Amino acid sequence: MDKKKETNNIDRRTFVKLASVGGLAGLTAPLISCGENLTEPESSSNYSSDISPVTVQAMVDEGIKNLTGQSDVGAAWKSLMPNLAVTGVVAIKVNCRSSALPTHPEVTNAVIEGLLQMDLGGASLPENNIHIYDNAKAYFSESGYTLNSSSSGVRCYSTSSYSSTRHSVNGVSQNLCTLVQDTADYLINIGVLKNHASMAGATLCMKNHFGTCNSPRNMHINYGDPYIGALNALAPIRSKQCLNILDAIYGAAEGGPYGGPTFVANKILLSQDTVAIDYLGREILKEQGSSTVSWATYIDSAPNYGIGTNDPTKMEIINITNPTGDIQLATTLASSGETLGRVAIVEDETALG
Repeated sequence: MDKKKETNNIDRRTFVKLASVGGLAGLTAPLISCGENLTEPESSSNYSSDISPVTVQAMVDEGIKNLTGQSDVGAAWKSLMPNLAVTGVVAIKVNCRSSALPTHPEVTNAVIEGLLQMDLGGASLPENNIHIYDNAKAYFSESGYTLNSSSSGVRCYSTSSYSSTRHSVNGVSQNLCTLVQDTADYLINIGVLKNHASMAGATLCMKNHFGTCNSPRNMHINYGDPYIGALNALAPIRSKQCLNILDAIYGAAEGGPYGGPTFVANKILLSQDTVAIDYLGREILKEQGSSTVSWATYIDSAPNYGIGTNDPTKMEIINITNPTGDIQLATTLASSGETLGRVAIVEDETALG
């Protein structure tokens, strides 16, 4: 296969943005630069990482292009948000509930760089129209993010405002944050690959939305089954969510959700099917011998809400290997003849620089 040399180089805008965080050291341990520093309830960041932002950018770019069938990064992102205007708002749900294994800022930054390449009628999406969020228990600074609620730069904050609209999640009353309920036009969900030792078996993309509602603890009954699927089926989440990303560079087969990584996967998964991506994430944890993933039955009941498939015979899997060098592509078609879920799995052993 022809070598795609363009993925070996980071564009100048990305280089400047990363380097401005903290000199060239930012290229190996970047923070999401969200503008104004605000007082946080937690201690200042001591985040450091051996993740390569150059490799992660290539992984996300190749993943989104192959998932959408577009050859241009900006066009690929725009295809997922066909009605987005230059005045629109894109929300990015991250998982910073534990700084030991959060949604890595390198992955979030790669998504942002892609969003900024969209052509919105001859203009780019303003950075201030991108909102990174998690709930009030998020450890943002410890996870490498900088809070920002100002009128410049990418916004980054813990949600403190919830809509008055009440939703029934399998009989449990929930309010969604106003960002998702009322403000955002599109939603990107970036989960983390880890088990959940006490309450859900695994916490991947679907469960990440426990940080979108006001009373998540009320839905941990029966290991979150069927509440997690029902939550993701709520109209504001279901209609606005255009992509799920599973940050699987590191993974935790045991000790999650608060413990650190127990293995290296060097993968990033992308899909519009929120059930299929969680199914495959659970399979990775299962391969690592996780003792809790059998509890994650919410992945098996979620298809009942019409939000995706947990049937591997109905999935089209696009495997992308080594996007920073000689890219290898291999697609596994749905063996049942019916494709319901499409997932891109990108792997690069240089993700850890």
